[in-house]
Amino acid sequence: MRGRTAKTKRSLRVVNLESAIRGRPVRFEYDKSTELFYAKDGEDRHAFGDLGRGRWLYKRGLASRADALWRSYTLQNVDLSRDDIVIDCGANYADLWLTLKHKIRPENYITFEPGKREHSAIIQNAPHSRANNVGLGAKNETLRFYVNEAEADSSFIEPASYDHTSELQSLSLESYLIDNAIEQVKLFKLEAEGFEPEVLCGALAVLDRIEYIAIDGGYERGVNCEQKLTLQPSLFTENDFTMMDVKLK
Repeated sequence: MRGRTAKTKRSLRVVNLESAIRGRPVRFEYDKSTELFYAKDGEDRHAFGDLGRGRWLYKRGLASRADALWRSYTLQNVDLSRDDIVIDCGANYADLWLTLKHKIRPENYITFEPGKREHSAIIQNAPHSRANNVGLGAKNETLRFYVNEAEADSSFIEPASYDHTSELQSLSLESYLIDNAIEQVKLFKLEAEGFEPEVLCGALAVLDRIEYIAIDGGYERGVNCEQKLTLQPSLFTENDFTMMDVKLK
């Protein structure tokens, strides 16, 4: 443990020196009580689990990260009000909250994140949200979860590389909305590292309760990194959804 702490301190010194030399506002620190790293930008402090990933995400500051993520899901097309409900599937470190905290009530931010360290970061970053340390899927069941936090590639679908596996609970969005008497969802942001078709399958009966869906449709499904947005091409049109925008990476 002592050796790990010394290595962490050295890594932080290097990261913060680089940030200072480049004139960037963000600084990084580690909190032993939460066992999480934090990006500090002025008065703002944002928790995350993996230093390498956090260094990349937040190196230009929290506002820059918030804007980049918001635009990557083309959420500038969604007009949000304080009472709107937003469901964030695959919330990771709740980076979406960096923007949403200025737009909706904290209790109206609902996250699904099966990763344990990522969920711990969500609790720190959005403490008054409804944070669920489970994944979404086609039905309520226990599934094998493949963990790769460093590359944000953790998934219920076996990825090309992962650190370890665990058995975790998966819920259908249908069961969650019904059990919690949620009749209207303004935005459903979906990022499940290749498991999106299964998540949508579990949401079919309640799609009429959702106004907007923002989905990551990249090449991330399984060891062959398949594209998944078009695996169910008629799902959205059959449920009266219209494609508004596409962000190509």
